[in-house]
Amino acid sequence: MVTLAHAPSFFHRLDDSDEAIYSSIAALMNAGGALYTDGGVDNKPPGIFWVYAATFRIFGAYQMTAIHVVALLFIAATCLLLFLIGRRLSSSRTGLLAGVLYGVLTAQGNPGLQAANAEVLMMLPLVASVLVMLQRRWVWSGALLVAAIAFKQVAAATVTSKGEPRVAPIDAVFFHGKFYLSTDSRSLRARHLAKRPAVSVTYFESADPVIIVHGRATFMQESQPGFLILDSEWVKAYGTSILELSQTVGFIRVDPTTMLAYALHPERFRGN
Repeated sequence: MVTLAHAPSFFHRLDDSDEAIYSSIAALMNAGGALYTDGGVDNKPPGIFWVYAATFRIFGAYQMTAIHVVALLFIAATCLLLFLIGRRLSSSRTGLLAGVLYGVLTAQGNPGLQAANAEVLMMLPLVASVLVMLQRRWVWSGALLVAAIAFKQVAAATVTSKGEPRVAPIDAVFFHGKFYLSTDSRSLRARHLAKRPAVSVTYFESADPVIIVHGRATFMQESQPGFLILDSEWVKAYGTSILELSQTVGFIRVDPTTMLAYALHPERFRGN
């Protein structure tokens, strides 16, 4: 069922413009160019480029069918881990439903969801982190979180009504000292935050810098003051207005109660 849902990805060479960016940078890396220099510049951490470059090295440059197979394997492995989590928390039926729904719904609603994007790869170590956390293997849980951040630099964590953690990669802008996350007002994430606004957000890009914020979330819609200014910042970061995604999409403003920062090379930021 999961394979059938994602089958359309094999009928298109590119499922999303991001794939073209990842592919060109990966080909450059395999030709001897350095990531983040020599023209290989993007705002993603290195994980997505490593996967593309390794796949091209094995199967040939710009072999997108192989890339889509790799993405499907990541999704299938994530489905398996969701099954194990569901079985541990409730029953095999719950786990099976969680795995199948994830596998099917990750291919629905937007053709771009078929793409081998950073979110697809990030979810595998994120879900694995939750599984080993439930087993109280804290060190491995933290290590898997680090592995997840190698694919996507922003993730938001919330909890369900039962106090169970939920972590997901998410697009965001950092503006005037606050994170603004994109989400649909109808999404499960938005519903969680409406009832339980406590949230944690982490930004990571090659450890320069890491920003960790704990705070309270507030949903912002187009009619609210400052929305259009934020949307203009969004266009600068992502090349398109957030309003083009859906009429029900808005921003989650994270008002920080605690903000932490870390830099692997702090000397780069002195005087800034």
